[in-house]
Amino acid sequence: MMSVGLEYPNTQPQPRRPVQPVLRPPLPPCDSVQAARAASLRHDMANCLSALRLRSELFSRENFLPAEHLASIVQIASRLELLLRDWSVLCSGNGGSAGHNASAQFDLSHLLYHTVEANRPAAVSRHLTFTLYRQTTHALMIGSESAVQRALDNLIANAIKYSRSGGNVAITLTIDTGWATITIIDNGIGIPSAELEQVFAPYYRASNASTSGAEGHGLGLFQAKDSVEWHGGTLHLLSKEDLGTEAILRLPLASTASS
Repeated sequence: MMSVGLEYPNTQPQPRRPVQPVLRPPLPPCDSVQAARAASLRHDMANCLSALRLRSELFSRENFLPAEHLASIVQIASRLELLLRDWSVLCSGNGGSAGHNASAQFDLSHLLYHTVEANRPAAVSRHLTFTLYRQTTHALMIGSESAVQRALDNLIANAIKYSRSGGNVAITLTIDTGWATITIIDNGIGIPSAELEQVFAPYYRASNASTSGAEGHGLGLFQAKDSVEWHGGTLHLLSKEDLGTEAILRLPLASTASS
């Protein structure tokens, strides 16, 4: 696995209380949270459109349309449809959980693979070494596929966006006793230690992200943490400024989530 040389007072994350592997009920109605969720959906729609634009530019430059590229475009369009569906639910007044559908079963490993591939053109455009390791090709979980996909997409897009040209982004999926752990490691600009918790707040951007020249709205990490925790999981960041960031997601798998 790629290492970015992060150093911490303790080599392991601090112990934390076990997370109960059950789906969290929707958050209580809250105008500010609803507004932030709505804005985060708009943000993610813009990310999807940017990915489509990158694919189109690639086709134009290469002057051909390979089947795998066409499949990628179809997949991104499908993601847009899911986002629009969530947006419609949210705007209907029934979106207390941002359109999360807790009754569906989906393959997390499959979803991760396709989310990585959808972001590959952006990584290639920045000349990044972009790798994915999956311990298994099947990892079923219960919940909202579109919400988890958005969380993964936001974290992967951040790793790419804040990496320096020629850097590295490594993504791994491992399974342990009914839980999936996904890590996303980059050796980009990192996050100042004093701001590690603040970056999960709606509209907050780390000070060095704001001055990096990379566009952003401060909503991606809010959405990612909200979606992961709604599914009974956890999202933590390890980071050191100028060295890189590691995002660690833990999500309960189907047998665990339904127990």
